[in-house]
Amino acid sequence: MRPAHSQPRRPPRAPWGAFPLSELCILLGLVALIAGALAWNPQGGRLVTGGLVLACLGGGEIALREHLAGYRSHTAPLAGAGAMAVLIAALVLVHAPVAAALAAAVAVYAGVGVWLRRAFRREQTERASAESPGGRAREPAPRA
Repeated sequence: MRPAHSQPRRPPRAPWGAFPLSELCILLGLVALIAGALAWNPQGGRLVTGGLVLACLGGGEIALREHLAGYRSHTAPLAGAGAMAVLIAALVLVHAPVAAALAAAVAVYAGVGVWLRRAFRREQTERASAESPGGRAREPAPRA
């Protein structure tokens, strides 16, 4: 059970401020996806592909921002996106055998999943200690 706070937890703000860039990417991606599906020709196929990529980029950015801020865990979909990128690159760009591409994707999924889970828990612990009574104020991490 969560302790009552005077203010509800809010999702992290985007680095570009209040402009809804991610949401617009998702909207434009959905519009392109629907237009491409209705066209039902080679150009429509390109629109569907572009729409999927654009919507996935917008949603992925929101998920990554929420995850790394300790707001909500998105370990599985983020690790899956990395694994899919490796799988597609191995099959399309490198022309690797399917078994090798799958093995690389599974290894990336496992490694990125462990890293993301640790990063989420670390951030969540820092947030909890900063929000607790008498907790220390959170200091920004030093830039390298």
